[in-house]
Amino acid sequence: MTTQKLQAKLRRHNALQFGLGLALMALAPVLWIGSFWLARYLFYLPASRFGFQGMWPVSLYVAWGFTVLLAFEGLRNSRPLFDLIEFHQSDFNWRYDDSKAGLLMRDPRNNPLSGPWLATQLLFLAPRTTVLAIQTLRTVIRTSPAAIDQAVAIFNELKAAHRWRPAREFGDCGPAILLLSRLRLIWTQRGETGLELRFPAAMTEAELV
Repeated sequence: MTTQKLQAKLRRHNALQFGLGLALMALAPVLWIGSFWLARYLFYLPASRFGFQGMWPVSLYVAWGFTVLLAFEGLRNSRPLFDLIEFHQSDFNWRYDDSKAGLLMRDPRNNPLSGPWLATQLLFLAPRTTVLAIQTLRTVIRTSPAAIDQAVAIFNELKAAHRWRPAREFGDCGPAILLLSRLRLIWTQRGETGLELRFPAAMTEAELV
């Protein structure tokens, strides 16, 4: 590994993460607006259908309240979206017996509550996309030329050693070790001597370019 190769890999990483973060940041407002209007119509249409008058202005406040709750719950909840295992364990999934009809109804496509479940997953896209955008932008690595030089030296030593080595052997090189770890160029673990480092055994030369 040379300094030029590491700098090129760092630039590619930062460009990809920054571009993805900006794309997600651009998508997030669209999803929030969609969630707001969906909540407004989900309140207004049933109310007007049952003959309640003057519900359109009220629906504005309902939609704002729903959006606040969605933001709170969506930012707090870190469960993955569109997870069929989670769906089967949730209240949206009806519990059926082992009969042929029951087995058929276990398919989410045949479950009458799979529609509401899918709607909740779509609504949670807005807060999750916002969180993902922030997390992605935070993965952009800012470092110094000195840390890059140290990282190259540490990487080449680990590559030659082919074993776990204590991080303290490399002295005060925290930024360099963090750089290598975030670029997934080394493995790290907590051992008896503290933080230990190793060159990934399965890494090929093509992955270093």
